[in-house]
Amino acid sequence: MPPDPAAPDTPLAAPGGPSGVGAHHAVGDTAWAPRPTWTGDDPARPTAPGDRESPTFGVLAGGVWLVYLWPAAAQVLGGDWPLWQRLVGGVLLLAFLGLYVTTLAVMIPARRARNARQQGLEPFGPAPGDREMWLRVGGLVTIGLTSSAAFGGEWLTTMAFVAAVLAVWTDVPWPPRLIVATALVCEALLLVRGTGGDGDTASYFWLGFAVLVAGFVSYAARRRGELEGELRRAREQNARLAVSDERDRIARDLHDLLGHSLTVIAVKSQLAERLLDRGESERASTEIRDVRGVARDALREVRQVVDGFRGRPLSAELASCAAALRSADVEVRTEAPARGVPQDVEDVVAYVVREGTTNVLRHSAASRCTLAVRAEDGLVVATVADDGPRSVAARQIPGDPAAPRTADGGGNGLRGLAERVATVGGTLDVGPGPDGGTVLRATIAVPG
Repeated sequence: MPPDPAAPDTPLAAPGGPSGVGAHHAVGDTAWAPRPTWTGDDPARPTAPGDRESPTFGVLAGGVWLVYLWPAAAQVLGGDWPLWQRLVGGVLLLAFLGLYVTTLAVMIPARRARNARQQGLEPFGPAPGDREMWLRVGGLVTIGLTSSAAFGGEWLTTMAFVAAVLAVWTDVPWPPRLIVATALVCEALLLVRGTGGDGDTASYFWLGFAVLVAGFVSYAARRRGELEGELRRAREQNARLAVSDERDRIARDLHDLLGHSLTVIAVKSQLAERLLDRGESERASTEIRDVRGVARDALREVRQVVDGFRGRPLSAELASCAAALRSADVEVRTEAPARGVPQDVEDVVAYVVREGTTNVLRHSAASRCTLAVRAEDGLVVATVADDGPRSVAARQIPGDPAAPRTADGGGNGLRGLAERVATVGGTLDVGPGPDGGTVLRATIAVPG
């Protein structure tokens, strides 16, 4: 009788086996997040990590576990079976291998498309690849059951691969039920075929263990990827809502502000026109000066509305940025100046803190961050320092809008920030921290 495949020293005893289907790659953080709906050729369209991966990588990641079918292949190639049995076994094994490997190549995009329709990201209906995938799954189940029932022994290993594919493809809540059902079927087949001698108990245990591990590890990895996709979409939705709320705020403020200011300007202009017609030039000049004052006030208030942060206390800005960092699981330390600073400098420093915090959240992947503003010796120094794995070369960002842009001159955000700092006579520097990470520092001279 062929060696018992379910003994502890056989491939079925290896818990990391066929959970392959590419457990990490095929159903992990890169493959299962359904894509948001986009129309047109938008170059700014965000690209999910799974979009950058080729089917070849998925086949390699999931196909590596096929080594656990080698004992079955050895029986076909060099076993003591009669010729007809070897021919039948070889055909079944090649069919299973070919179907499984090609299924790995199409399963990820098919599952992603199916999820997108089920979650309302695409028009409801049959997803591309549904029919093909169901035929493939049916073929794998048929070949796995047929070969296991016909040959037993090493061929029961195929059912672990079947369980992993069922865990990835079928819809919730069916995967756990199908995984357990597959394990029970394997135990029944093992009971019917016999276990080959003394290791009966161990054989039943290792066979069931391998099938359950293969299925549930693949299913857990799939669910993790789906939940990460939902989290990413929720964050994108929150960002869109925040932008929409900000637009609404600006629209309301501009309506109230400009409606009043423009009405005053129109009334005073008409009055000045009538005064000029009557020859009262002195009173007309007074009204025109009032119009100029109202226009300047309106311009200043429009800038405040659009910016939304001018006049905001520095303490409030530090608290808001610290809260945003903590919400991203970044440990934060803040330091506020011991004495007050001029209002125009405080406005710029608040913007430095806000922009620096934004860069930390977007680019640094940091675990700790320091937001510090110090006022001493005629200087106000604002520092945003993180311990992220990425850093930049030390340099000063030019604050002159006419300065030529260089490869290391900073992006548009840093250039705009440097221009703001320059308006109050300060400089902006960026560079590596003493222990790694990035430090953004604004230095502004203030009267003693």
